[in-house]
Order: sequence, then structure tokens, then C-alpha cells
Amino acid sequence: MNSIRFCLCSPPALIASAIVFLSNMDLQARPHANATSTIDLRRAEEQALAHNVEIRNAHLDRGLSNEALTSAWRDFLPAVSVTYRRNRTVARRNFDNGRYSVQLNISQPVYDGGRSSFRLEESEIRRSILRTRMKQLRNDIRYKARKRYLEIQRRISTIELRRDSLKRSAHMAEKARIQFESGVITRIDLEEIRNRHETIQIDLKSAKRKLQEAVHNFCLLTGNNQASFPGIQLLNLQNLEVSSGHLNLDSLISRSLDSHPEIRQARKSLRLAIQKLELARQYYLPRLALTARYGKTGEDWPPETSE
Repeated sequence: MNSIRFCLCSPPALIASAIVFLSNMDLQARPHANATSTIDLRRAEEQALAHNVEIRNAHLDRGLSNEALTSAWRDFLPAVSVTYRRNRTVARRNFDNGRYSVQLNISQPVYDGGRSSFRLEESEIRRSILRTRMKQLRNDIRYKARKRYLEIQRRISTIELRRDSLKRSAHMAEKARIQFESGVITRIDLEEIRNRHETIQIDLKSAKRKLQEAVHNFCLLTGNNQASFPGIQLLNLQNLEVSSGHLNLDSLISRSLDSHPEIRQARKSLRLAIQKLELARQYYLPRLALTARYGKTGEDWPPETSE
């Protein structure tokens, strides 16, 4: 039967080491644990961020937004083109007629109804939205990593409590057996104590299964191999203090409305929609540009006659 083994150490620091093994189904305490091979909370967050596919896609989207912003800046730069033509006429006599033409064209946009400015601002807003989305995504992944990390620790603590309860229950069951044989208690009392002992055994097995499930979920998030999972470093939460400071409900609501990533993203999207509406209203406006051209033509190469 498969089991879960774990060990607890008690260093004086705020972190205690725990190693979870998924090879057997009984619970065994080990006197020593290699804390350097276990996973701490910061490493768990880093593994979750590196393993997440949405983070990778967000990096690609951010790269595309940077390219779109660079492309939007190009609309303000002059357009330069070089044209080369060669015409060749085959005559009926023993000679051919040819003509070469080279032209340099430069066009500098002056006014386009705000289209270039809008595309630039749109690219900046989209990049800002992606940056906000990336930050929110990273925070969500960190939260999930911490939640599943602490879930393992909670399951380990539950198993420890079930073990202690099982020891006490076994002692009480043995004491009840002796009392029953001595006639101090009735069989009903003895069976009641035995039933409680069996219930604690069932609870212990259930706690082991839940620990295995917690480790499985943690490995799915962080990309660790469950078969070779090294375990986690247990956090010492005995001296944990949670302080709300000077925050109250109204202050929390105000901060959420001002700085929540989704609300900030919605405001930027609204700003982008307003800009699109303004651009649509001005679409009929003409475009102005300064254009210059210089070229040379001739029957020989290089051509020498200026156009």
C-alpha cells in the first residue's frame, strides 16, 4: 500500500524543514532532513512563474506591443523610396535602343487628421494594458503558489494532530480493555471507545490522501515531478501577527477603485474607445504631406540627365 512519509525538524529560525515522500503509506518521523534540497516559499513562487504558460504568452504579447509602438513612431518619419527603371527596345536593325531612369522620392507627413498620433497613443495604451495584465497575472500566480504551499503545510499539521490523537486513542482503548476485563466498564463503553479509535484511524488515512492531493496540485502549478518531490520548508506561523493598520472598509474600497488592475485597465480601454470615436469623426479631413523628388535619366548607365 502506498504511503506518505514526512519529517519535521525544529531549527531556531522562522523556517522548519519538512520532507514529503510519496512512496509508502505509513507515517514515519525522520531525525534529520536536508533543508537545502527542499523548496521554500520564494522558490515555489519562482517555479510557478517559470512554469506558467500564460506568463509566456504575456511575454510574447508584450514583445508584439513594443514592436507595434516602434511601428507607430515610424508614421512620423519621412518616407524614402528609390525607383529604378530600364526600358529596352529591340530594333529591326543591328542595334538596340535603351533608356535608364533613377528617382529618389521623399515624403514627410505634415497632417493626417490625428491618425498617426492616435496610433501612437493606442500602442502606448495597449502596452500599458499588457504591462498591467502581466503584473496582475504574476500576482495571481504568486497567490496560487502561496495558497498551495500553505495547503501542504496545513495537511502536514493535520496529520501530526491525527497521529497524536491516534496515540492517545490507542492508549485509551487499551486502558478500556483492561477496565472491561476487570468489570469496571461495560461492553457498550468498550465498543464506544474502540469505535472512536477506528474513526481516528480513518481520519488519519483521509488526511494522508488529502496531503497527497495537495502535493499533486502543488506539482501541477510549479512543474515539479511528484515522484521525486523533495518537500517544502515549513513556515513557523506561531508568532505570525496580522495587522490591519489604519485601514477600514471605506479606505479599502477607495484604494480598490483607484489602484485595482482591472479597474485601471477598464479606464485605459475607455480612453482608447473615446480616441477611436474622435478619430472616426475626423476621418474625412484631408492628409497633408511635403513631397520631394529627384531623378536622372539617360541612354547610358549611369544616367546624367536630371529630371
